[in-house]
Amino acid sequence: MNYQKFFGFKEAPFHQSPDPAYYFSSETHREALQLLVYSIRAGEGFVQVTGDPGTGKTMLIRTILRELGEDMCVALVFNPRLSPQDLLRALLEDLGHDPAMLEELTRETMLRRLKAFLLEQASQDKRVLVIIDEAQNLPLDTLEELRLLSNLERDKEKLLQIMLVGQRELEQRLDQPEVRNLHQRITIRYRIRRLGRQEVQAYIHHRLRIAAMDQRAVQVQFDARALRAIYRFSRGIPRVVNILCERSLMSAYVVGRKTIYVGDVKKAMTSISGRQDEYGIKFFLRSRKPSAALVTALLLVVLFAGWLHRPEIVQTLSSLWAEQETQVEKTREPAPAGADDPEINLAALHRDTSAFWKSLETDKAAKDESDTLQNPPQEVFSASPGSSYVRVLTDVGHLQVWKKDQEGHTLSYSMEIDWPYGQGIFLMGKDPDQGEYLYNYSGIMGESPFRKKSPFFKHVDHLVPGNAVPVLAVQSEYNINDLHLDKAGEVKPVFEEFLSVWQDMSADDMFEHYAGVITRHYLDQPEPDVVFREEAHLRQQNIFHRSGFIELEVNRPVFMLDPLDPETVMVIYHQEYRSAILQDVGTKVFFFARQEDAAKEHPWKIKAEMWVKGS
Repeated sequence: MNYQKFFGFKEAPFHQSPDPAYYFSSETHREALQLLVYSIRAGEGFVQVTGDPGTGKTMLIRTILRELGEDMCVALVFNPRLSPQDLLRALLEDLGHDPAMLEELTRETMLRRLKAFLLEQASQDKRVLVIIDEAQNLPLDTLEELRLLSNLERDKEKLLQIMLVGQRELEQRLDQPEVRNLHQRITIRYRIRRLGRQEVQAYIHHRLRIAAMDQRAVQVQFDARALRAIYRFSRGIPRVVNILCERSLMSAYVVGRKTIYVGDVKKAMTSISGRQDEYGIKFFLRSRKPSAALVTALLLVVLFAGWLHRPEIVQTLSSLWAEQETQVEKTREPAPAGADDPEINLAALHRDTSAFWKSLETDKAAKDESDTLQNPPQEVFSASPGSSYVRVLTDVGHLQVWKKDQEGHTLSYSMEIDWPYGQGIFLMGKDPDQGEYLYNYSGIMGESPFRKKSPFFKHVDHLVPGNAVPVLAVQSEYNINDLHLDKAGEVKPVFEEFLSVWQDMSADDMFEHYAGVITRHYLDQPEPDVVFREEAHLRQQNIFHRSGFIELEVNRPVFMLDPLDPETVMVIYHQEYRSAILQDVGTKVFFFARQEDAAKEHPWKIKAEMWVKGS
């Protein structure tokens, strides 16, 4: 079995070729795509796009081409080290002219043919776009040729649009006095930024999902510490993220594991640092001093040999580093003017590598936290196979998706988040009309429900069935009282009895399970419906009288105890309801509250309920 089959991939998720199917709509790429497509359709003459190596410029180009459609004729130049005459020949060839016929033509003849072609396209209401990748390598005389080509017009309408795509050196090159006239003609400029920490995590999960044979059941998972290490080492550069993830997957595959841990990322980092390319040691060495390079090499050897825990070595290296760091700073190349994202350098490698290895030294101290992360929550005391739920550890910033199957509870996904909503039980989901939302149960039971726009459901919607999922938010050190769990276990038979009398259309028996005051909430209503049990009883009798029959199908129920109020249990399940007057599908939520003064056979009463209509 190869590693793709082992992880359930139809293809390698982190291949280096820029495939538009894997386009990730980060904030910076989304801005760039919208701006560039608009500027091209608006007929802007010159457009400039820059970014660090590996930030997705070529992927952006191919995505733009897919967006533009067939009314645009495009010439792509990926080898810009061309003379003016060679550039004309490359453009005509990419626009469909016979390469053999172009070999003997002079510059003037090719220029006439190009203009004739542009006029022909304009007569058919088609535009011509030239995209030059790695444009920082264009010779000055070829840049001047591009400026002259931009003069081609018909009735004050540009016949040719030009997009220059390159590394940030392109910005400096176009600032030179020799190309001032070209610089003034550029109307749109955009610099692609690196990905942020959460974007790197979302980027990884996005590629895993696209590559999976079943996108709703991605088999591989990156541990939260592994994700942190990938972001720290890659600095948000997608190409480096791809390399790290690919090699981390291989590390896990050889030991038959489908979860990627920080140790796998460490091996990937070691292999990358051992390469002599732009992402290896040479990429980080900015000092030309042999002594500084020697100290750095010694540091890397020691780190990757696993000797960092020896105090005498740490002390020796620290003193050597202190002597050399000043020299490194003096010899480092300055960042480009106006740069807001400095290059990775030797000192940065020292800081990041030291911090990374220090984090590994704390693994033993973090074992208890790791155990908490890997064990299912006791508050979910019952769940049916096929159901899912979310746990948020509020103090350590972890969101986890758990699934229940025939063998038990399985952690299927985790990510780092900032959770500002406190502890308790919540309902999270997405509605076609209301968008993403997060409800707190105490709000649902009150007159002013706690409802927020949630940014988190989009990260888990492909992992959970239905359009809503229960959320348990607790601190990592929280332990539920066993007595509370025993009492909560009483809810399951009460709930099953309630469903039975509901299907029997016995309103009297049904409302024995309700509290004196009932709060009902619906997504499309701004305020909850608060009614007395007697009034709700009469309404239900009328519904039963008109219904004729009731067919109730209940799937994937989850029972969750509220950690802040152990006298409350949330029951959430997928429901299909059919009667003579109504058919409905969606998610049903009941909130049972324990009432000591109630009859002994029914200590748990339904105090609130919620209906989320399915799509």
